[in-house]
Amino acid sequence: MIKKLLFITLFSAFGIFTSNAQFNVGVNAGLPLGDIGDYASFNVSLDVGYFFEINDVISIGPITGYSHSFAKDVHGFKGDDVQYIPVAAAGRFQISEVFSAGMDLGYAIGLNDGNDGDIYYRPIIAFSVSENIDLTAHFTGIGASSSESSTSGDVTVTTTSPGFSVIGLGANYKFL
Repeated sequence: MIKKLLFITLFSAFGIFTSNAQFNVGVNAGLPLGDIGDYASFNVSLDVGYFFEINDVISIGPITGYSHSFAKDVHGFKGDDVQYIPVAAAGRFQISEVFSAGMDLGYAIGLNDGNDGDIYYRPIIAFSVSENIDLTAHFTGIGASSSESSTSGDVTVTTTSPGFSVIGLGANYKFL
């Protein structure tokens, strides 16, 4: 009897959560900013998310994807493309019937050599053009600028490692 009650409770809870859930897929294009923009020319990314409606205006859920920034040829030298997989928690706030805003926060797993990954954050705004399609604008940041100094005698050398950032536009398809 207890097993049946537990099964019915879990099945009901699963039904409630999935009836208020939404699977999203997005494609984005963007431009790398700051110092990294000197070495990377263009960014494309794919997002996959699953959002649970908390109420009529707030949704939360996991989001992941793939991002690829293409290296520029700088003075006859072309570095490696920058690739990562973000794994994040996402939140969305419905401002009006057609506008929403949100934030993704998590970790970007670096895929190419020398890319160790770092904290990932992405504020995003969206405009709904239909029930299933949103047009988006976002800023993506990975890590933060950091610097290291080393001193040898009277000479101090400072190396700076800039954070990675992209500003972009995209489109999301919501499976209802």
